[in-house]
Amino acid sequence: MIRDFLPEDLLEYHETNATDEARKNRVKQVELPEIEGVDWDYALLHFPEANMVFQTAVDYYDSIGYERDEVLRYYNEIDSDSFPIEDYRIKVHAIKSMSNTIGATALGGLAKLCEYAARDNQIDRIKVLTPVLIDEMDIMKDRLSVLSSEVEKPMIEDMDEMFALLEMLKMSLRSHNSDQSDKIMKQIMAFRYPDDIQVKIDQLNIHILNFEEDEAFMDIDVLQM
Repeated sequence: MIRDFLPEDLLEYHETNATDEARKNRVKQVELPEIEGVDWDYALLHFPEANMVFQTAVDYYDSIGYERDEVLRYYNEIDSDSFPIEDYRIKVHAIKSMSNTIGATALGGLAKLCEYAARDNQIDRIKVLTPVLIDEMDIMKDRLSVLSSEVEKPMIEDMDEMFALLEMLKMSLRSHNSDQSDKIMKQIMAFRYPDDIQVKIDQLNIHILNFEEDEAFMDIDVLQM
């Protein structure tokens, strides 16, 4: 992890085994592909280098389908007495923040309009805006699909590294340090895992992105068994 955050000009590589080569490749700066609706220059205002922007965008791509389905689930209850307007507001607020972080500012702006409509209890406005938001999230997911083929993640070779990162993640969650949790989760997501573990890692990533600490703790416990 220290190696990943050090400047490239301060690093020297002396071993050539697969694990060290994989780590070396992770330090190299990726080239961010041109994607309609995404302003990488804006995203780089939030991060020190392109690798973190890239991984954050990949995380966003991995979770956008889940977020879209959650918005739709809330929207389908809009005509009922139990419409969870506050849960809806929190969800579109998170989509706004996540979108703006990767430079998808138009989508972030649309989510902001939905958030304000919920804040002001403007149900008719929510009815108009939400289907547009869902459509735009589908379009953005399709555009971001190019990220999944840009860089092949190395397969983890030492499971002890995963266990160590999970323990660090647990510590950061206990201290409610969301920034540190995000950084550690990015380190975990920098690897590929056997299929049965990958499913659990992806689920953990979604819970970290959504600040769902209790669910994340349960995911970590399962992974550490």
